[in-house]
Amino acid sequence: MGKGNEIHPFSDMVMAPVPVALATEGLHYVAEARSPGLFQMSADKDITYEQAARHLARRLGTNEDLIQPIRAAESGFKAPIPLHTTLDANRFRNEFGMVPPDT
Repeated sequence: MGKGNEIHPFSDMVMAPVPVALATEGLHYVAEARSPGLFQMSADKDITYEQAARHLARRLGTNEDLIQPIRAAESGFKAPIPLHTTLDANRFRNEFGMVPPDT
């Protein structure tokens, strides 16, 4: 986007992004506590790749007209498209007081 090139994010595929700083903090807590088992963290809700691209464009001051969304199948993507990507982060909340971020 920064070079003035169009991008084609999927309008029908979702993610629940977590900031790197939060993921790092979570890993630190788990390692420090030596907590066994599975921990999951995700944002509080799903957003599409198109929504993420538009958010980044606004943050970077880039022209949103360069975002030309497509459906995953149009790109040749063959894998199943997940309906949801949010995860149950209750263990992080209960053990470390970490709350999933707002998307």
